[in-house]
Amino acid sequence: MNVNPPGNCIPTNFVKLEPHTNYNSSKTSSAIAKEGLRFIENIHDAIVREEELLGRIDAVAGDGDHGRGMVKGIQAALQSARETVDHGGGIGTLLVLAGKQFAAKAGGTSGVLWGAAIEHAGQALDDARDDYSKEDFLNAVNA
Repeated sequence: MNVNPPGNCIPTNFVKLEPHTNYNSSKTSSAIAKEGLRFIENIHDAIVREEELLGRIDAVAGDGDHGRGMVKGIQAALQSARETVDHGGGIGTLLVLAGKQFAAKAGGTSGVLWGAAIEHAGQALDDARDDYSKEDFLNAVNA
């Protein structure tokens, strides 16, 4: 499965992982992916908790649907992250696929922007590596 589409990071539908998907991820990258999953779970919980507030803030100058969109996006990203970890994917794959799903499901400009940011962070992290430095993760954040 190619998780790095050429030039376009906006998906048209949910990428469903098949049980036979074989990722070429190092043990280190797979272990870090499990930590990434926990991070996404925490973000999910915070966004769900603050959905109404995000909508009220958006309603000041918009249509008030930002909270709902963010919940849809993070739910799709979380599902994707869980499937990636279940199939042995590494941190790069986890973030790329979670970003694609966030963009596909969140809707609106903010969904695409957050999804692209998550996806680009994942593209900066190679799943085959046996070690990562602080700089590797800083580069991912800055991607």
